[in-house]
Amino acid sequence: MKNIRTTILAVCLGTLGSLAVQAQGENTAYGSYTLNTNTTGNLNSAFGFWTLANNTTGIYNTGIGAQALWVNHTGNFNSALGTFTLAYNTTGSNNTGIGARALIQNTVGSYNTAVGSVPLYSNTIGSYNTALGTYALFNNTVGSNNIGIGYMAGIDNPVGANYNIDIGSYGGLIDFGAIRIGNPGNQNFF
Repeated sequence: MKNIRTTILAVCLGTLGSLAVQAQGENTAYGSYTLNTNTTGNLNSAFGFWTLANNTTGIYNTGIGAQALWVNHTGNFNSALGTFTLAYNTTGSNNTGIGARALIQNTVGSYNTAVGSVPLYSNTIGSYNTALGTYALFNNTVGSNNIGIGYMAGIDNPVGANYNIDIGSYGGLIDFGAIRIGNPGNQNFF
């Protein structure tokens, strides 16, 4: 049923405290303060403490983990799996974050993919980035169209670096459109 809010205290399988299960519109929420400020957003799924808590009109979002997509207001088609994943996203759309604090500082960046522990951590407005690995593209803030694969891949890319591919490489401080493969001191630069 649309626009009906139902709260059920979970008391099955032993005492679970006061975890709330909520259904509002075509949304599904499980956990304290999930979808707390939702107004017209539909087809969202939120599981975890404060997950999607500030969503108002965003649609088709999935947040699993404490404070995943916490600040999201109008962002659409985002998937966040992990504690604080995409936590500060407000209007960014079509992002995927898997792992603790993946894309945590993203606010308006869109079409990003981050997998691992804290990949694309500092990204705020950068878009079309792919980071696979712990700390991959960690310092990227506004750069777009970058790929970082491996532990700390692309961590040295400067603010605003675009079109770089770093595989097992920290990247470079003056890179733009560079491809780096290998560890420091043994890199191939194309």
